[in-house]
Amino acid sequence: MISKLKQGRGVAIIVAVAILTSALVLVVAADDGALQVNDEVTPDTVLATVNGVEIMQKDVTALQAVYDAYGMETPEDDAALEDLITQEVLQQAAELAGYMPLTRAEAEEQLELMMPTPLEDFRRELEEKGLCYDEQLKDFGKQLAIQEFLEDAVEVPEPTTEEVEERYDYYRQVVPEEQLPPFEQIKDYLIMELKQEKQQEAMFALIEELTEEADIEYA
Repeated sequence: MISKLKQGRGVAIIVAVAILTSALVLVVAADDGALQVNDEVTPDTVLATVNGVEIMQKDVTALQAVYDAYGMETPEDDAALEDLITQEVLQQAAELAGYMPLTRAEAEEQLELMMPTPLEDFRRELEEKGLCYDEQLKDFGKQLAIQEFLEDAVEVPEPTTEEVEERYDYYRQVVPEEQLPPFEQIKDYLIMELKQEKQQEAMFALIEELTEEADIEYA
């Protein structure tokens, strides 16, 4: 199977479980929001509210700690805040549509299905990185609900024959001929790739719409 060469737009790592799972968490830039850090900021300083729900400095710090623990590029405070605002918008929309966060037991069951190693090993790994297992599990349960909401909320049409052929022509231009399988052999893969991209674009549009409708206030 050839490697994917064109990336879908707006894809980022679900930060709650860092490396373990990938799903959509899209950063939607706010109108004028920019986090101004000064000596008066404390962990309980409210940085923004989303429909009345507060996001504090300690939430930003916790998010950055996950990135740092896994050796990923740590977002600046303002970028981390925008991530958290987007996640809060999505969580509220998901709950309003009936997609509630998983219980601890449900989240742990789903995580265990995804893990290549026992959960106890994962727990120890988190502790070694200075992260709280219960907090990560709670965030994971929220993210799964958000992911299910997004997947159900958008409908995308099947790629047309022309689109699939155009994607194969694209690969013919960037992949050496001897490495590119015949069209029929990778046709299903091309269809899946196009559907994923269409879904991601539709999700991005939905998130933009939800964010524009939300009452977001910066401190």
